Amino acid sequence: MKYSLLIIGFLFLGNLLAQKLIPFRQGDQWGYLDKSGIVVVNAIYQSADELFHNRGRVQKDGKYGFIDESGQLVIDCVYDVAGSFNKYRYASVVKDGQEYCIDPEEHKTACVKGCRLITRTITSPLHFDIYKKNGKIGLYRKVLDQNEPESGLAIPPTWDKLIENDHGYAAVKIGKQWAIIDNSGEYSTPFLYDTIIINTDGFFLVNQNGKYGLLNKSGDILIQPKYHKLTFFSPNHLAKAWLDDKFWFYIDEQGREYYRKD
Repeated sequence: MKYSLLIIGFLFLGNLLAQKLIPFRQGDQWGYLDKSGIVVVNAIYQSADELFHNRGRVQKDGKYGFIDESGQLVIDCVYDVAGSFNKYRYASVVKDGQEYCIDPEEHKTACVKGCRLITRTITSPLHFDIYKKNGKIGLYRKVLDQNEPESGLAIPPTWDKLIENDHGYAAVKIGKQWAIIDNSGEYSTPFLYDTIIINTDGFFLVNQNGKYGLLNKSGDILIQPKYHKLTFFSPNHLAKAWLDDKFWFYIDEQGREYYRKD
């Protein structure tokens, strides 16, 4: 039986995804596909996560373990709690009430710095030439006309808030609505969004009418705002999407949803 949502376009992924296996959902169970859309691990798990350091966290019978890049279960599902492997190649686990870390070969070790990572968010403008007046934010032009004293003002003090993405674009707010501008003050989007959050890679997570979507670094839509909840793209170029209050599937940067209904 052909997959209604999974197979289309998988042969064109190329190097889009950094990992060999992609978690997919079938009904209420999870498995893994390869880049061509072929099922490598049948949907037998309660949950399945992306692979980090060639290990993907899976859950079965309420316990957590890890598969490798071939889909083999290399760390048995024996842990009550488990995190994914971080950049230090450790995962925090809990078993029989004891918390410790393991490496990808399941060697036990004490938890070390970096076992739990905090993602830094951009909270202040870095490169936009801004000024403030009467509590509002404006923008200077890059080139000034010496004969025109007011030529330096690209945008008069209009915005209530400005948050730069460090890639030449920024989110600006007037009242309750947000838009995206470039560093000359030109609008990339109208004031469409109720919320905009920026991550360290410069992507925009937006909320419109209570639904979440993702914009690229210049404000172009990657994922339409239609999800109850959405994450930024991971290093594997996958985002998590929720329908209602439930995590349903992963989405790639082309908007493909890794979910099979039957």
